[in-house]
Amino acid sequence: MTINIGAYPLPVELTAFTAAVKNQDAQLAWRTASEKNNDHFDVERSFNGTDFAKIGQVKGQGTSSAATDYTLTDAGIGAKATGVVYYRLRQVDADGTENFSPVHSVTFPKVLAPVISLFPNPATAAGTKLDLTALPAGVYQVSVLDAAGRTVLRAALNTGLAHALDLRTVASGSYTLLVRGQNGGQVVNLTKRLIKE
Repeated sequence: MTINIGAYPLPVELTAFTAAVKNQDAQLAWRTASEKNNDHFDVERSFNGTDFAKIGQVKGQGTSSAATDYTLTDAGIGAKATGVVYYRLRQVDADGTENFSPVHSVTFPKVLAPVISLFPNPATAAGTKLDLTALPAGVYQVSVLDAAGRTVLRAALNTGLAHALDLRTVASGSYTLLVRGQNGGQVVNLTKRLIKE
């Protein structure tokens, strides 16, 4: 695709420009078929499709008749985005003349915060169930702490199930339940108040 403004072709023949989601990153890629006096590309981002800000700069080839591939990764933007994220290229010539590419957008899936639940709570003399079905897959370290911060119960539990917690050896009172683990390199650290009757 050659981008034309009016009847005048751009000094850079842009044949492709894509924006794709990979995990929490936006991966931008573009290709030129030829370039004339191309100094650089500014990669610009917008959260509303109107107000763009520069997020990176990639050096151009100057003058070249060979196809050239370019890439830039907008790392971690998925964690900051609340909807659609828009991208465009600002191509700048050696003399400062600028031209803009068409706008491309990406949408990041919403990442729900992991949750745990206990039932019943307050727990009975026999115990309670700890529901780990909403957590990302993995093994989590579960600890029950008393008011002084001492561990009174400890277990390593898999996600995807509601696990029975045997509280027969635990005195009546108020406790803190800690669930810790890793989710793709990020630490999951959840707490819940547990009351034993």
